[in-house]
Amino acid sequence: MRRFGLLLAFLLAGITSLGQNVTLSGYVKDSSSGEALIGALVYTQDLSTGVSTNEYGYYSLHVKPGRQVIKCSLSGYDVAEQELDLVKSLTYDFFLAEDRHQLEAATVFSKSKREEIALPQMGRQAVDGVLAKKLPALMGESDIIRVIQMMPGVQSPSEGATGFSVRGGGVDQNLILFNEGTIYNPSHMFGVFSAFNSDVINDVELYKSSIPVEYGGRISSVLEVSGREGNSKKVEGSLGIGVLTSHFHVEGPIANEKTTFIVAGRTTYSNWILNLLPQNSGYHGSRASFFDVNAGLTHKFNARNSIQFNGYYSHDKFDFCRDTTFKYNNANFSLKWRSNFSDSHSLVASVGYDRYDNTVEDKLNKFAAYSLNTSVEQAFVKLKFNSDITSRHRLTYGADAVLYRLNPGKMLPFGDSSAIVSRELPLQKGLEFAVYAGDSWRPGDKLSFEYGIRYSGFASFTPSKFYGAPEF
Repeated sequence: MRRFGLLLAFLLAGITSLGQNVTLSGYVKDSSSGEALIGALVYTQDLSTGVSTNEYGYYSLHVKPGRQVIKCSLSGYDVAEQELDLVKSLTYDFFLAEDRHQLEAATVFSKSKREEIALPQMGRQAVDGVLAKKLPALMGESDIIRVIQMMPGVQSPSEGATGFSVRGGGVDQNLILFNEGTIYNPSHMFGVFSAFNSDVINDVELYKSSIPVEYGGRISSVLEVSGREGNSKKVEGSLGIGVLTSHFHVEGPIANEKTTFIVAGRTTYSNWILNLLPQNSGYHGSRASFFDVNAGLTHKFNARNSIQFNGYYSHDKFDFCRDTTFKYNNANFSLKWRSNFSDSHSLVASVGYDRYDNTVEDKLNKFAAYSLNTSVEQAFVKLKFNSDITSRHRLTYGADAVLYRLNPGKMLPFGDSSAIVSRELPLQKGLEFAVYAGDSWRPGDKLSFEYGIRYSGFASFTPSKFYGAPEF
């Protein structure tokens, strides 16, 4: 009760000035592609107030009534400005053009007030997907996980691996989300490449501490990767050929600018490198391969409502000297509806399905050959509301539920000559559900508070079937 009383008191303190202001809201987009721009600053010319766009490029700015010059800026783009007569709440979209001027000498200044108008958040670091593609690539593949590993407080678990640990946490203690879905194994080819194709990445956010209330309690960190919606102006694509991999992507509008698509894929041809290894190395003659596919479809009903489908599938396979095969698959699919049902309130509702499979096949001895499979599946429903009560208060609240289905292990004979007896551990099922509410409050330019409450529960279901013995 004390937490609820404190939360209510803070909210009332910010609401008192609401009636004196009008609201300017809208989207910030790339002028050439129509893609939403995340983290762009929208502010008044006198720097008295300002906000940054959210993960969908939407902003809601509370200003005093009257004639105002509103500016919009983002690194790598020209600053846009517009004089508006704000006698009442208004909707206005900014379109930023990419800055193509020749670079001049760089001058470093202390932090300006313009940079401080964005609502600060402890422990959060963001990476622009477009910027990540311009960084040096490993064997022709730019890798967002490599960028994450260079951030303060983040370490690579071993030389060359794509996993990461945050402030001493384990690699398996990070929650990795891609378009709302969970990625259980974010690497390809023994950790040489990550699971994310940079051609489809729009924004990356890493929460190392003060994790927002909608993610629940996590042991180490949360990495959220958002995919692009596709170019709404024209059809375009890219093709890249590297030493070990090749990749492509195609994007553009369908019929009109309201519906866009994006498709991308990658594959590898690395067996020639394994054939160069010495005969006595134990790896000569091995085979390694992977591929992944991304697909996205977005339809905008109007300026306030849109629906988006995202799909991802990847497959990895490694044959160790022709006797043991390791295979694993990642898959997730999600359907998301976004609605800005008023100038200061928005809703994101999503449903989805995730699956991860891991299979080991041992065929060295045909009489003892076996296939061992484990998997985890989950179906989820998420409902998230955002309310910009004032320019200094942002309220987040919602609910989510996740249904889990875990296969602890299933062993089958591999081939007709195998004498292995089929064994299977019982399936494990469970339901996790939660409701939450949180508030970000910035009473001053250099002072901010984040607080919230989350209630979650878990229900386990008794397995209905059991085959064979539980031990292996």
